[in-house]
Amino acid sequence: MLRAAADAGVSRFIHVSSLSAREPQLSDYGASKAASELLLTARDWPFSWTLFAHRPSMAQATRRSSNF
Repeated sequence: MLRAAADAGVSRFIHVSSLSAREPQLSDYGASKAASELLLTARDWPFSWTLFAHRPSMAQATRRSSNF
């Protein structure tokens, strides 16, 4: 995907990762996220990029709400 984005002239790439990337030995999912982070950060790509680590396990509501 990164090479295709570079070849297509993409100017901005946003990668959504996961906390699972911090412990790649625990799952194939975590290993794939860790590998993709390395591919993104180990090379000087022709586009700017952002690495966003999604942390759904960290989200919590402080009160009950029908809007949450």
